[in-house]
Amino acid sequence: KMRVFLFILFAVYSPHSHGITCYSCDQENIVNGSCTEGEKTSWCPQDRWCVKTWENYEGISWNCSHKGPVDDYEGCTSETKDTSTEDTECYCSSELCNTSGVEFISFSLFVLVLVLDL
Repeated sequence: KMRVFLFILFAVYSPHSHGITCYSCDQENIVNGSCTEGEKTSWCPQDRWCVKTWENYEGISWNCSHKGPVDDYEGCTSETKDTSTEDTECYCSSELCNTSGVEFISFSLFVLVLVLDL
């Protein structure tokens, strides 16, 4: 019985072994940073990351991603393309973690501030 319990526990709580469910919305369905399709989700059996992308602090897409951050840790990276454009990508690896709201980037910024204070 203990082996069966441990197997089930491992299968349920091992996010990298069986895919991930993420919020998804393509750029053509986003108006003023909100998805016109509501809080649509996608099950991605081959992926292990959720990603949300911003341009100048406005969400432009969110989806699943097989490719994660270079360091393999959750978080955000920003790149300034020119004086008026900053692109930000945030990766996370738990179910529905790429929320369609602002909370995700706020939490990521909170974690970044904590790390920088150390």
